[in-house]
Amino acid sequence: MAVQLSETTLVVKGHDECFARAKGLIEKFNLPGTSGGLLPLEDIEEVTYETKTGYFNVKQKAKTTHKFALADS
Repeated sequence: MAVQLSETTLVVKGHDECFARAKGLIEKFNLPGTSGGLLPLEDIEEVTYETKTGYFNVKQKAKTTHKFALADS
């Protein structure tokens, strides 16, 4: 479910819709993808997107620890 809080702020709730929105924003800003990339997207509750600044926040149900492999190992 998407809720428009203001002209520039959008809040999306529900894992499936949030996953799609977060993945779209990651691609839009050319960030490393969700498959082994920058953000592990698991059990997403909410995505907030501020269109004026490009800021987005992904809220997950539980803390996720993500470790990056060393480049030279």
